[in-house]
Amino acid sequence: MGLWANNLDPFVKKFQEDGIPFLALKWESGGKQYYSVLANACGYVLIELMSDTITVLDTHTMMEDPHQRMSFSHWNSDLETGDYLTPVRVSRAISKAGMVDHFYLNILGSQQ
Repeated sequence: MGLWANNLDPFVKKFQEDGIPFLALKWESGGKQYYSVLANACGYVLIELMSDTITVLDTHTMMEDPHQRMSFSHWNSDLETGDYLTPVRVSRAISKAGMVDHFYLNILGSQQ
């Protein structure tokens, strides 16, 4: 699950306070710098928090991902303000892409 955060700082602080391990990444899309924090907070689901803002971690020492982690061409740009998360991406490992097309296109309303 990919979630947009207006600022990653409050979430990183909570992960650190609660002892939840996470991986911090930096990556680019369309010439703009973005940051991701990946965590497995409950043991079953991997979440990725994405933002263009983070100050509590040294971005110079973050692992650089050479791949774009989110396409911003068709995305949920109706963002919540403040320290809230907005769902922007659903990821699922599958063996046959055509098997889930109906779910993503007709039920979730995704666009190709």
